[in-house]
Amino acid sequence: MSKEMVDLPPKGGFSFDLCRRNDMLAKKGAKPPSFRKTGTTIVGLIFQ
Repeated sequence: MSKEMVDLPPKGGFSFDLCRRNDMLAKKGAKPPSFRKTGTTIVGLIFQ
């Protein structure tokens, strides 16, 4: 198998990289960012 094939990240699926990073930062005592109101409304609608 060539080196290029080994170094490529898998396609699709969910990556837990940021979850691991956030867990590591929390263990080190970092405070998570606070939420802020942006005024944006997200709406979903299904019409049949």
